[in-house]
Amino acid sequence: MGVDQTRTENDYQRRERTVPTYHYRCKNCGYDFTEEQSFDDAPITICPKCEQEQVRKVFSAVPIEFKGHGFYRTDGASSSSKSGK
Repeated sequence: MGVDQTRTENDYQRRERTVPTYHYRCKNCGYDFTEEQSFDDAPITICPKCEQEQVRKVFSAVPIEFKGHGFYRTDGASSSSKSGK
């Protein structure tokens, strides 16, 4: 039984095309945009709208969701251990 070569090549190609998307905002004109860039690419610093060197990356919190057992203080605790007995 051999490895499915087509699946392996497709998975590899998909990973090669996947690049992070970065959010940028110009401090001069307020232009807000996103750009797909490789990790190796230099950050964008010149605004595509006003052409000033005032562009900065915008960072935001990443939403996470905890699923499963063990994420809360009350998980697995017996009623006697909760009351401190």
